[in-house]
Amino acid sequence: MTEKARGRKPAKDIIEFGGKKLYSLNAIADTFGISVSSLRGYIADGRMKAAKIAGRFYVTEENVLMSFYPESDDRDPNKENGEPNS
Repeated sequence: MTEKARGRKPAKDIIEFGGKKLYSLNAIADTFGISVSSLRGYIADGRMKAAKIAGRFYVTEENVLMSFYPESDDRDPNKENGEPNS
């Protein structure tokens, strides 16, 4: 059922809140080729942090990247092969 059929305004894919860009689950799903229901599962089991705003989930870019690329947080981009920081 579409947002319009539910009597709701369509969600914006990207909003700004507190100086940060927040991405809707639809935007993330389209970008990464994953279903919205899978993303909801990631949120439910704690693999992805999200905020619910006006009844819809939004995720910061940082949390999206940490969910899909968790090793990127402890890698040094200046080292060859992305070796871990010491």
